[in-house]
Amino acid sequence: MKIRERLTLQFTILVSALLLISASILYVFSERTASNYFDNLLKKRAETTFSQWLIVAQRDSSEMKLIESNRSSRLPAEKTLILSESGKLFYNSNDTIDLPGISDKIAELKNKEITSFIVGSHRYIGLKKMSGPEESFMIFSGARPDENSKWLLQLRFLMVAIFVMMLAIIALTGWIFASRALKPLKKTIREVQAIPATDLKHRLGGAESVDEIGELVRIINDLLSRIENSVNLQKTFVANVSHEIKNPVTKIISQIEVTLLRERDPDVYKETLQSVLEDIREMNLLTQSLLDLSIVRHDPASYNFMAVRVDEILWEVRDRIHELPAGYRVDFAILPVPDDERGMMISGNPYLLRTAFQNLIENAGKYSFDKFVDVVMSCMPNCIEVVITNQGPGIQESDLKNIFEFGIRADKLKSTKGYGIGLPLADRILKIHNAQIKMESDPGIVTKVTVTFNF
Repeated sequence: MKIRERLTLQFTILVSALLLISASILYVFSERTASNYFDNLLKKRAETTFSQWLIVAQRDSSEMKLIESNRSSRLPAEKTLILSESGKLFYNSNDTIDLPGISDKIAELKNKEITSFIVGSHRYIGLKKMSGPEESFMIFSGARPDENSKWLLQLRFLMVAIFVMMLAIIALTGWIFASRALKPLKKTIREVQAIPATDLKHRLGGAESVDEIGELVRIINDLLSRIENSVNLQKTFVANVSHEIKNPVTKIISQIEVTLLRERDPDVYKETLQSVLEDIREMNLLTQSLLDLSIVRHDPASYNFMAVRVDEILWEVRDRIHELPAGYRVDFAILPVPDDERGMMISGNPYLLRTAFQNLIENAGKYSFDKFVDVVMSCMPNCIEVVITNQGPGIQESDLKNIFEFGIRADKLKSTKGYGIGLPLADRILKIHNAQIKMESDPGIVTKVTVTFNF
């Protein structure tokens, strides 16, 4: 069910329920008012009949019946009984109508002055009246409330008709208001559907509105901006990687073609093979980086995490970097050394952590003036902090905000060989381990990377 239909249905149900409750309250109030009016009418009839009976013909029942038969305002199937307190019948205005259980009603009237009850289609009221200091009588007056029933039936019919009519009006009104309320949303949907896949600069209109639709438009526009930035970064990344792959491939092809033009000395072949081997190693390093990047996901449950000592990871990375032909030097220290080795342990994946720290430290050595990197590990009660520092050209403030994006390299560092993969890969791995990474740089003096593992 669409939102418009759902809103219309909910609005109709809510208003109809309120209307039904209001009509029910009105009907119950009207019914009670009519019943009270009829009871008061019966009470007056009973009092009038009793007064006349006391006066007329020394309580002559036949003359009393004659007076009542000539009364112009008789009620439907009217009946009046006058009895003594012991139950002796003195007067019965209508012998054709039976009143069962009269003894129970007499007993009830002994304890109170007035009572009302219903027998079949008749409504009765009973009164206790005194004709002297000691003599009391029970008067019962009843009739069929035909006018009341007819009036209440008409009221019910009128209420049902009004309810059905209002139900149709409410549904139509709800449909119109829901359509008007959703009109901006439909416009936004049409705009989103009309955005071409090739036009990532397109933005939706209506962002200036302060309502929820305006907020939704602003969120969508922000999402489109992030998608545009992401696509542009991917294009840049693919272009850079393609260029980096193309260079060694072209170089290899050129060297082999030149070498095969004529016979050469074995030393020349050896030198060519050595150069080709170096280019293949570069391609292998790039391929391995891309492979590591493809397998890293943001779901920690997909990796085999175990207890890992951070210091052992860093010692191993230091030894690996010292074995590289680039000649990087790494000084590693733990300040302070904790009394318990558990203070140096985290839950993580050893291979991924080695990859992340090797990328960070090797990157620091690559952009250091003297190829020296200082690594300090600090063990604190609530965290482990690793600070990697080098002295080099540094990174401008404008480049720092995008330094962990794929394929992005600082302008000053583009002359140095690299692919723009190492830092984003390290950032993604560390995020998987719930670690924070922060880079600070004073261009031309020092650059510092801080990795924090919180417990």
